[in-house]
Amino acid sequence: MKHRDLGKKAKIVKVLHNEYAAFRSEIVSWAVEHVLNPTKSILDPFAGTARLLPYVATRKMKGHFNDLLPHHKLINEAKLPEVFIALQSLAPDYWTATREELTKHLSPLRRSNLKVTSHWMRDDIVERFRRSWDNIDTIPGSIRPLFRAVLILCVRPLSGVTPSAKNRTWLRPGGMTTEVPLSDLIIAFLSRYRKYYETFYNGIDPKTNSRCEFTCLEASKISKKRKYDAIFTSPPFPNRFDYAVTYAPELHMLSRISLEYDPDIVSNGMLGTNRVSDYQDPGADIEWLRMNAPATVKFLKEVNKLAPSDEGSYYLRYFTRYYADLYRFILDAFKLLRQNGSLYMAVQNNIHRGELNNLSAFLKDFARRNDLTAEKVFRQMKPHQGRRNISAEHPIVLRKHEESIVRMVRR
Repeated sequence: MKHRDLGKKAKIVKVLHNEYAAFRSEIVSWAVEHVLNPTKSILDPFAGTARLLPYVATRKMKGHFNDLLPHHKLINEAKLPEVFIALQSLAPDYWTATREELTKHLSPLRRSNLKVTSHWMRDDIVERFRRSWDNIDTIPGSIRPLFRAVLILCVRPLSGVTPSAKNRTWLRPGGMTTEVPLSDLIIAFLSRYRKYYETFYNGIDPKTNSRCEFTCLEASKISKKRKYDAIFTSPPFPNRFDYAVTYAPELHMLSRISLEYDPDIVSNGMLGTNRVSDYQDPGADIEWLRMNAPATVKFLKEVNKLAPSDEGSYYLRYFTRYYADLYRFILDAFKLLRQNGSLYMAVQNNIHRGELNNLSAFLKDFARRNDLTAEKVFRQMKPHQGRRNISAEHPIVLRKHEESIVRMVRR
């Protein structure tokens, strides 16, 4: 297959595996079951999907939203008193009526002396939050929503954390520590995205007062899209533009909208910029998408240093699960594709020597064990500062890191 054939012949639908942190899937499952209308299969407004709802709805598009939460920079041992302060400032009347009872039920967590940390959430902290979540039915109904909100705020990744020059914080959003008061972050975040979340929960476009309806393009339904081949991307620790693909579902959705809109045009124009004003609220700035390759490498080196420690074992479990999920997903995708279908994959070549994050080695082994042929369709060798386009001739790669388009077919 020549380079130009990929863009002309293969309609591309990007499908990503899920990355859930701690018990995040339980939170999302609850939100879908109790908050969302079943016809709107959109997962997790905290992942950033809500901001594009009005845009998609007004164009009658079908969007695929996925909960793709970063494992970087979880404010995961949050200072609960600061969370309380933030909630009090946002909903003073509601807070006054429920504070005493809510505080009583959250006291086990408060006694834990949780704090913003540069490390990942320890297993005992994860279990403490999980037990609190599992026991939610014992919480009085009047404060149950706020109780859930506190837990979610304590484990969700806070976007837009400003790096501090005084510590070893990485570039946003890979930074894992912050000197910004958590209460300020929560207030700023919720205030900024409040209208998007209201749209998300209510299913109403505030500008047109019309209802938003969505469907979810699941991996199990790829077979119904006979004109599509499948492609999925994102190594565990991607470069700057891969980061947008992985951790910005609203951008990724734009490559999977209905056939009436050319996904290539949208993805080409979106993934190379940190501003998306053409596609969402004017002036909306998503600076938190930025994470350059040197920061990624630095982060991976820190992971290696932690390998013998408890924190290191957490990373190892994460990578092991990542590849197990990826393996199952590829198998499922091939089962659903046309008999003569190909699976196109955007692969960022290995930027770190660690075995667990060598995606190229994994794919080679996968093809060998499953009677598949993996051929490299093309590769971009030089750094490029332009648009990142994985569906045309030149996949863009930054800062000397290569990215290949790999085509896997049955032998």
